[in-house]
Amino acid sequence: MKRTIYLSALLCSSLFADADLDALKKQVQEQKTIMQKLETKLDVLSKKQAQMQVEQKSMQASTPAVNTSASFSQNAYLPEIALILNMSAVSRDVKNSDYENFQIPGLINDDGISPAPLPFNKNRGFNLNYAEIAMHSVVDPYFQAYAYFHLQPNEFEIGEAYILTTSLPYGLRVKAGKFKSDFGRINAKHQHSWHFDAQPVIYETLFGPDGISDPGVQLQWVVPTDTYIMAGAEAMQGTNEKSFGDTEANNLYVGYIK
Repeated sequence: MKRTIYLSALLCSSLFADADLDALKKQVQEQKTIMQKLETKLDVLSKKQAQMQVEQKSMQASTPAVNTSASFSQNAYLPEIALILNMSAVSRDVKNSDYENFQIPGLINDDGISPAPLPFNKNRGFNLNYAEIAMHSVVDPYFQAYAYFHLQPNEFEIGEAYILTTSLPYGLRVKAGKFKSDFGRINAKHQHSWHFDAQPVIYETLFGPDGISDPGVQLQWVVPTDTYIMAGAEAMQGTNEKSFGDTEANNLYVGYIK
């Protein structure tokens, strides 16, 4: 009886040992499978990284070197160019000749001699008021250049042409060239960007249809506060005869806080 019990116990121990060994082998095989999958993924990622490095080196080799000693490199800074068409369709019960001689006594064209300043939408029917070519380019890390050319049926005009600083300290910025003054809320905007058809009478009366737009220099300072405060000062040629008459001997000085 004792021998039978011993043999049964030995047989059970052998069976349990075989089961544990099989389970361990199964775990080892699963780990090997996981390792093979990870090695495959690692190999794919390594190949992709090597390919990206080759492509990056190829792009760097094909990109022309920027000559930092030059003031402007056309290859490095291609300008942005936009063509803007300003057109309108007008219906009114006033003849074109009467509308061109429109007057507001004491305000607009009340001398009976000067033609009315009505360059936009002046004819009944369809008008091509003007076409504008706008150009912008980053000159270098310190300056940007802007130019706006107006083309009308019988006229070509340099609307604006100026440079603008981008890296001055203490919130300062300088603009120099021919530009529209930042005086008020409307003067600096071009006619096609208005949210209305005609500017307020007070603007047209004081500054004419083109506003304050002269050669000069502008200095602006953004105050380092949580609330936006900007102070600006401008020294300009003062050629707006509508406001300032003949200013050959005197320049125009503008100041504002926004």
